[in-house]
Amino acid sequence: MPKPEDEQDGRCPLLELSAELRNRIYEMALVSGEEVVVTRQSFAEPALIKSCHQIRDETLQVYYEQHNFALDAPSFDSTVAVRWTAKAQKMAMRKGIWNLRTLITYNWPANWRNVMLWLRRYHCGETLYAFNIIGVHNPNQEQKIWT
Repeated sequence: MPKPEDEQDGRCPLLELSAELRNRIYEMALVSGEEVVVTRQSFAEPALIKSCHQIRDETLQVYYEQHNFALDAPSFDSTVAVRWTAKAQKMAMRKGIWNLRTLITYNWPANWRNVMLWLRRYHCGETLYAFNIIGVHNPNQEQKIWT
């Protein structure tokens, strides 16, 4: 049982472990094997990543390179793609995380204004993510495209 004075001295027992053991703990805590869904309303990093600067630095790469991220783009709304592009560029430049596996999920019917806006944003570099609607067999089903 920890002593009360140990709890108040500001030390984090996790950070006192070896880097190898911490990395294993991070993988077990952060990697679920499931897609992380990013919607217009929500995307939240796990609480462990937000616990302190050192843990954030040690966990970002594990979390972002070990997951597939599904961007929800209903009716081809490009808002999430633009936000995700900004996040991806920031992660690449600041943290050296280049391998964000991203999936775009959209559904029909397409809102053609949204499609045109998305293409304009892609052309201007506001989003790195394009979509391919050629060869879609059943426009009544949700479509998924890896980028």
